[in-house]
Amino acid sequence: MKGKQKLFFRILLGSLTRRASKVVIALLALSVGVTAAATLLNLTYDVESKMKRELRSYGANLIVIPKSPKKTMIEPRPEELISLSRTGEIVAVAPYLYTPATMETNSAADVVMVAGVRFEQIKRVNPYWQVEGRWAHTDDFASAMIGSDIARRFHLAIGDRFRLSMDAGRWNDEFVVTGIVTTGEAEDGQVFINLSVLQRALGQEGEVSLLAMNAVGRFERVERLARDIQRRWKNVEARPLRKIALAEGQILGKIKWMLLVSTTLILIISALCVMSTMMALIVERQREIGLMKALGARPGEILSLFLSEAFILAFLGGWLGYVGGVLCSQLVGERLFQAHISPRPEAIPGILGIALLTCGLAAYAPIRRALAIKPATVLRGE
Repeated sequence: MKGKQKLFFRILLGSLTRRASKVVIALLALSVGVTAAATLLNLTYDVESKMKRELRSYGANLIVIPKSPKKTMIEPRPEELISLSRTGEIVAVAPYLYTPATMETNSAADVVMVAGVRFEQIKRVNPYWQVEGRWAHTDDFASAMIGSDIARRFHLAIGDRFRLSMDAGRWNDEFVVTGIVTTGEAEDGQVFINLSVLQRALGQEGEVSLLAMNAVGRFERVERLARDIQRRWKNVEARPLRKIALAEGQILGKIKWMLLVSTTLILIISALCVMSTMMALIVERQREIGLMKALGARPGEILSLFLSEAFILAFLGGWLGYVGGVLCSQLVGERLFQAHISPRPEAIPGILGIALLTCGLAAYAPIRRALAIKPATVLRGE
């Protein structure tokens, strides 16, 4: 028995080394397909969360406003909002309190829209805002940020001062410009001051006009989160910003399908290359196979020989593909997300499984041909 095993391994080693060029071609073809699959698996672990963070930079995808005819609502406590994140991960929330006020500078005076905000929070919700100067701090009560249209209209620059007043001068306060905001939207015509300052001025402590939220997830998850909010607080209306939320889901879905389809096509091409190479090897080894059968080799032993060759090919191709996939996924991550995609050892079993499946399917037809070889026919040279 030991002698037969020794002979088996000698034949196996010889079949791989004597035709090394064809084996290398088959190995490279398999590795290319497995590299594509490994890239897909590595990206699948990281790409969705990174893409969601990237898409979140385009602003809020859910707003919460008071039900008509109310103009303000009590701001929910942070822990209450966090408790709803089972249906949509809330990554940022920014409260806004709006009111018209008179703005005065040395050169002009006019009514403007004032927004009371927490600056750190609107920065998280709206990271795409272009800011000249610096962001004001939440605990900085005398600082303000103004829209670019306001800056042009009142001839204001960084460091300039202005006054805001309401109720026939009953509230009058001075602010210094720390940043000028450019968004290309309504914010360019607004003045942003500390939320607590405006709440005290209006006598509306704890009240806000709306909440702007960033929630990670496809549009359906954002809709579920909106329904949960409305069930929790009966006096509010939660509105998903359909355009942003749908765009996120569509982009993620399209990228996943593109990766899946391209990987499947590459694996099919790789399997065909491996199959044609193995078929050529079988044709070359017909006399060898015929001789083994003539000397008493059973079909099961010949099957074991070729399955062993396919297994070795799949194992080597799987590891080469994993290494290639890690390198490719890191390249894609740096180019698309400016972020490092970490190697995922947990993907190795899946990658080796794909390599075994691809190689097994590719080897099916060649092995059937090998088992069908008739010793008398091939040894006569027919």
